[in-house]
Amino acid sequence: MEWILNFYTPSSLYCIFTRMNTSLVLAQFWGGLMSIVWILLIIRQERLLKPLLKLSHERLYTVLAGFMTLILGLVNIIIHNIWVNDWRVSITLIWWIALAKWVSLLGFPYLLSKKVSTLEKFPRMTQLILILCVFIGIYLFAQGLWLSLPESH
Repeated sequence: MEWILNFYTPSSLYCIFTRMNTSLVLAQFWGGLMSIVWILLIIRQERLLKPLLKLSHERLYTVLAGFMTLILGLVNIIIHNIWVNDWRVSITLIWWIALAKWVSLLGFPYLLSKKVSTLEKFPRMTQLILILCVFIGIYLFAQGLWLSLPESH
């Protein structure tokens, strides 16, 4: 019983609550952003998605997008590298996957044009991926929003 009391010192409780707040803020921000962007891409495919797919064949775009995502990914992983058995691990997983994807695309940029060509050939698969991304965004946003609300007694 004494080890429990020693483990939960005020500084460790502060660390737990701070990490939880960081998780809530990141879930609200990235979940909301993902939901809005992916819904817009579904609704306005001709105006938004097709130009993005065409732009991804440009090598300069691939390199710039890769570096921007690399920086965003590293910042998010440094801030939120939490491996727990709850919803917060989804934020960590998303950024580790994004980081690995963009590092591989920086090293092998021709892979992006192959993936985009596949998405252009199969528009239903593209819509399915977009819908899945919307659900992931809504899930993250909901987790961040509902868990940050104070409990009513």
